[in-house]
Amino acid sequence: MALLLMLPCSAFAADGRLEVEMYRRQAMALAVKRNYEEALRSFDTAVHRYPTNADAYYNRAVFYFDRHQYEFALGDFDIVVRLAPTELQGSIARGAAYLRVGRYEEAMADFNKVLNLYPEGAVRAGALNNRAWIEAACPDARFRNGPQAVIDAKQAVDYGLWHKASCLGTLAAAYAEVADFDSAIKYVQQAIAAQKGSDILEGANEQLTAYQQRRHWRIKAETKKSELS
Repeated sequence: MALLLMLPCSAFAADGRLEVEMYRRQAMALAVKRNYEEALRSFDTAVHRYPTNADAYYNRAVFYFDRHQYEFALGDFDIVVRLAPTELQGSIARGAAYLRVGRYEEAMADFNKVLNLYPEGAVRAGALNNRAWIEAACPDARFRNGPQAVIDAKQAVDYGLWHKASCLGTLAAAYAEVADFDSAIKYVQQAIAAQKGSDILEGANEQLTAYQQRRHWRIKAETKKSELS
């Protein structure tokens, strides 16, 4: 499962940091109440008031991503990467959005760029997990690499089980890709048991059924844009 790396706000040094955080909190409170249009207006205000603050664009991009509006998210993530090229969570997030719309070559480029810079902790785990997801389950065979997917997914899990259920689900898909279905079943069952809060393995039961039937798992690209409701 591809993951959007969620690190604390104000990861990007720029003007208006406290104000941008204030707008983010305001927008999230509105989103909890399902007042998505007003929430978006708060994100827009932050961007318009602080056009050089990468956090402002990152926050709005995450909002778009969560609403399945991936093309809008990509536009903002592009600006994040341009404004803060050394803050690698922007590239991981953009790669996750590319992955969701089936732009696998661009997704892999972002994940490889991050990993080539040898980050640690959650940043490395996020890039490894997302790359492994493509290597294990991409519908385009050019990007699949089962043995490397197992290596990457194992490393993502080893980095402290940062997103335990999701990373274990990726490891299960990687084992399925190398036809080790017993291991795939074992790890997807662990992923199901580990689900908690926002760390939910999408399609977990369907994956378990596939592995029990000795079938691989394939990503289904999302292309629709949701309404703000």
